[in-house]
Amino acid sequence: MTQKDILYRLQSSKAKCIITNEVLAPAVDAVASKCENLHSKLIVSQSPREGWENLKEMMKHASDNHTCVKTKHNEMMAIFFTSGTSGYPKMTGHTHSSFGLGLSINGRNYKFKSLKHCVTAGEPINPEVTEQWRNRTGLDIYEGYGQTETDNPTKTASTLRGNFYITGDRGYMDEDGYFWFVSRADDIILSSGYRIGPFEVESALIEHPAVAESAVVSSPDPIRGEVVKAFIVLNPDYKSHDQEQLKKEIQEHVKRNTAPYKYPRKVEFIQELPKTISGKIKRNELRKKEWETT
Repeated sequence: MTQKDILYRLQSSKAKCIITNEVLAPAVDAVASKCENLHSKLIVSQSPREGWENLKEMMKHASDNHTCVKTKHNEMMAIFFTSGTSGYPKMTGHTHSSFGLGLSINGRNYKFKSLKHCVTAGEPINPEVTEQWRNRTGLDIYEGYGQTETDNPTKTASTLRGNFYITGDRGYMDEDGYFWFVSRADDIILSSGYRIGPFEVESALIEHPAVAESAVVSSPDPIRGEVVKAFIVLNPDYKSHDQEQLKKEIQEHVKRNTAPYKYPRKVEFIQELPKTISGKIKRNELRKKEWETT
């Protein structure tokens, strides 16, 4: 992680102690003065470092007697940070009871004699990937997602309206009564009154042989309010092709595979997409850049 990443996490969690290795220790030292709650720094290393306690040396001289602090089931035990897909990483809190229940379920070694169920979370999977998985395994992938606003009571309260939990997502119900996820509300593109989810456009783009990866965001337009813009990473074999002609081919491809009004009126080829540590595309970063520079 960078100095910025470490500083944000230490300040958000109000951490009193940090344990790290000699690789990240310099970055911690650079931001420690800005973390008023940080009182202890422990390093896991074979050699000492000024201003740090050596964890291995401390363990050698630790007492054999230890009395655990008494805790309640609803007290916070651990805080994990999300990957920061829609902004800064959010804190996901786990109490002593929830962590214990999760460990009893997930902390086991399983031998998969036969695979029966497949579940993903974090970001929607393109239909092409789902289809390839189904062809190889004969199984469907079930997608799930979770929400977190630890230490942000105002944001948490805004999601509760009576008995309803407002997730901030958009979707629709088909004629058979099934609900389909479209996109996060802040990713929806409003163009000439149409609501366009980036996922459907990206799914069409990835089916074109020239497209290795893509990210779709809104772009300001004086007539339509917003238009669809696609940031595309090309497959190596297509990087030498005529760029303008390739843009037109890709746009026509999307028109044929989705409703015509959803095609990307703007296309930009880039070397790589901005991503989080876990590999999620930072659409918010692309969207912010687009609206600030256009």
